[in-house]
Amino acid sequence: MAEKDALSLRALAVLLLLLVAAVAAVWWLPEKQEPAKDAGSEEELLVALAASDVGAIELIRGTQHLRLERRAGLGWVLTQPALAEARSEAAEALLRGVLDARVRRVLEPRLPEEAAATYGLAPPEAVVVLHPGKAGAPVRLRLGGGSPVSADRYAQDDRGRLLLVDASLASSLDTSADNLLERRLVPVPARDIAAIAVQRPGGEIRLQRVDGGWTMLAPVVDEADAGDADAWARLLSGMERSRGLRESEETRARALLERPQVRVTVTLAGGKALPALALASEGPLGAKDDPERYAARAARLPGAAPVEGPVPASAVTDLLRPASDLRDPRVAGFDVPEAREVRIRQGGHELALLRSGDGGWTAREDGRPAAVPEAGAVAAWLDRVRLLHASDFAPAGAPFTPARTVVVTLASGKTLTVELGEAAGERVPVRGSRRPAVVAWVSREAVPPWPLRVADLETAAGA
Repeated sequence: MAEKDALSLRALAVLLLLLVAAVAAVWWLPEKQEPAKDAGSEEELLVALAASDVGAIELIRGTQHLRLERRAGLGWVLTQPALAEARSEAAEALLRGVLDARVRRVLEPRLPEEAAATYGLAPPEAVVVLHPGKAGAPVRLRLGGGSPVSADRYAQDDRGRLLLVDASLASSLDTSADNLLERRLVPVPARDIAAIAVQRPGGEIRLQRVDGGWTMLAPVVDEADAGDADAWARLLSGMERSRGLRESEETRARALLERPQVRVTVTLAGGKALPALALASEGPLGAKDDPERYAARAARLPGAAPVEGPVPASAVTDLLRPASDLRDPRVAGFDVPEAREVRIRQGGHELALLRSGDGGWTAREDGRPAAVPEAGAVAAWLDRVRLLHASDFAPAGAPFTPARTVVVTLASGKTLTVELGEAAGERVPVRGSRRPAVVAWVSREAVPPWPLRVADLETAAGA
């Protein structure tokens, strides 16, 4: 029994020694290195062309044959199935989809013709051809069926290789002529619009961009409201047809567009005028509450199809706004802290205010020294004068007799004058030296009381 126990202990000791040796070997032996990633294993681009080098794109899907070409000054143009302006963002998306596609795997260096049908390449689902803009051979790609084990697609390049490419290529090639057609009626950025002429039943409105602002040239010559003029430029630049004309509505729509409710001409910097835009008084439903109106313009490309179809009715409504809505409503524009002298006059009386070096004010009533006015009251009253805005305008040449006047001299030495006539109902005629030929109608509630005494100033400022 003792001998058996001794043998067991010796066997255990041997096992322990073997375990220690194994641990030591693991500890001291050098770590096994992972094989380096093959530098050539990165996915290659399906097409090695820069977007700027592509001058034309052909896409054949079944019976559909599309061709896009770059044209100087126009961008992308659709030449098949018919000559028409193309939507640049759609054309660029198609091109980028091909150029960004990557090869997942090269399955065969050359695909035998008899095996093409196995991969959906006889016939192919789509064929795309990229034509270089300058010298160089076209690049042809054929898209086949889908892989049975992934979302990737089979394809064949112009070297005859059978490839597995990412699925995004198929999505990019899933387009149509209608998707590629230009939808914009004024296909330029709003910032490039230098002049807008809108003919409508009430007369013509003409706006012109000048020194970063806008001037109205018709129906009167005046400063235009920059915000509203910019809004018109953005409206026109962003106007798109929702769809093309259906065959069943072409005759009626074109008859309406021959006598449009609104006609718009846009001129770019440099004097180039875009084709006139016609907007009809009716849309597809032929009702006053129709949410759309027919619109059309000639193509910029000779011989190409016009851009026509329904647009939101709200666009037409906006272009029918009164001309007065687009005139600059400000009567006097100045910064109150810049005021250095203020002379308020009415009926032979005058309250003169002079800013002192410490920012306070001194006053004279009809030439005699008066109490020191509160600086806050002066600023508040001037702010009400500064904010006078026209709700409408008197006709050009309308008689105007000033009854109250304020003359403000600024730190620059510039003098501004605001004159008020007698109220007519709830409106007061106002004229400012900024635009001496313009008489604005201002709401009576917006006109502050006219203080002729320092005691009246605080009340007038807060009234």
